[in-house]
Amino acid sequence: MGALPTIYTARSEAPAEHQDRVDDWYVHRHAPDLLRAGFYSAQVYHAEVGSPLVCNLYEIPGHDLFQTQPYRDVAAKDTEGPPLIALLTGRSNTAYDQLVTVGIPAPIGDWSRGDRTGGVDAPAISTVRFDLPEGDERALLEWYERGEGPRLRSRRGFRAGRVCRRGPPHPVAASRDPGWFVINEWDDVGAALADGLADAAEARYAAAFPGRLSGFLYDVGRRTLRLP
Repeated sequence: MGALPTIYTARSEAPAEHQDRVDDWYVHRHAPDLLRAGFYSAQVYHAEVGSPLVCNLYEIPGHDLFQTQPYRDVAAKDTEGPPLIALLTGRSNTAYDQLVTVGIPAPIGDWSRGDRTGGVDAPAISTVRFDLPEGDERALLEWYERGEGPRLRSRRGFRAGRVCRRGPPHPVAASRDPGWFVINEWDDVGAALADGLADAAEARYAAAFPGRLSGFLYDVGRRTLRLP
């Protein structure tokens, strides 16, 4: 049985007057370059709730990809990219390992050989990021698998969920994102919003881990682009 890939997110926002220019570069140059360098997929979600506006969500073979020459060549050979990246604010680049999933079939084969079973594929996502003391890891995974996951599966429009832990830092773009990242996939933004906004989500996590939750961030995103 194969393993699920590493999740990699790149969050940012451009000034409104430059967003179209940044989007055009991303769609026609940057994302295709990343796929050629070994990324399995590239998706873009725009925040309906939370910030920054853009969350580029990727699936990659693992953290070692960032050390490869094809990945380094993406930046080295793209002369258009640096001035556009300089316009971005709220940037974070973070890779996460998937530890627990709900409603997601395990890959039968190997992602590197084309099996994409279990990949992120939803028109909308809600995400939470937070920190917990190191000793709470097992309790978090059990709570999501036995409590939060079944609760979500009872909600209209819920597709799948995954709990991810931050891995080694990106080699050139250090992230300040919290250590935990939960992705819940939905049929549409309305279904995600119907499950409650940031206060309700934070209250659930805080009740499960009283006095130990910190850095809580909540977002709901609408998919605007998906490249296989």
